[in-house]
Amino acid sequence: MSPQLTPGLDVRIDKQPNLTVAWCAGKVVIETWPKLSTTLRELIPEGKPIRVDLSAIDWVDSVGIGAFVSVWASAKKAGRDLKFPQS
Repeated sequence: MSPQLTPGLDVRIDKQPNLTVAWCAGKVVIETWPKLSTTLRELIPEGKPIRVDLSAIDWVDSVGIGAFVSVWASAKKAGRDLKFPQS
């Protein structure tokens, strides 16, 4: 029997003077969504626009989609600009 592989997610934050970019790579699934959610929510109080680059994400499940919507809604409620731009 082969070992279970845990899906991975890497999130790199690039804080620029007027913008923060979160570069994401891997999978946004039930096992990894807390990392994405926590990392992005920590950026909201800083007040800068946030761009989330998902171009290196190779899989998203329904929980991952829910995480995107939840983080976006939190930013909107706080009056912050968070977007997931297309590559």
